[in-house]
Amino acid sequence: MDASEDLLEFNKAFEGLRLRKYRAGAEKWTIGRGHLILPGEDLDEITLEKADELYAADMAVAVVAAAEAVDGADLRQHEFDAVVDFTYQFGAKKLQASTLLKLLKEGRFAEAALEFPRWCFVDGHRDAGVMWRRYGNLRIFLLADYTVRP
Repeated sequence: MDASEDLLEFNKAFEGLRLRKYRAGAEKWTIGRGHLILPGEDLDEITLEKADELYAADMAVAVVAAAEAVDGADLRQHEFDAVVDFTYQFGAKKLQASTLLKLLKEGRFAEAALEFPRWCFVDGHRDAGVMWRRYGNLRIFLLADYTVRP
């Protein structure tokens, strides 16, 4: 399974686009569409093409990580998309350690869906942007509703 075009549009809307590096949640250097700048990457300013390249690579990593993590869970496309978006923002390690994944693997999808809104904190504080995104994940997971809201 791969990320749907609907998810890519949803994800891009929340990530935005910045061609100069900036500090994102947890004060980490970021660029493009949410690309976490890794040690050794010299990315102070990039082109749109480079941002798209980084985005495609980061999304591919999130898709593979989500697919491996949910292996065996019978997810529909929109449910998988919600997990991919979560993984894109928080990473594979957070997904693997989450109650969300545990519940998905147990087939307890309704309970798993309610885990998304619990992940709305940055540096120990509730973050409005992350909260709206997690509620977006909840809508995607339950209703296949990819509408972007503030």
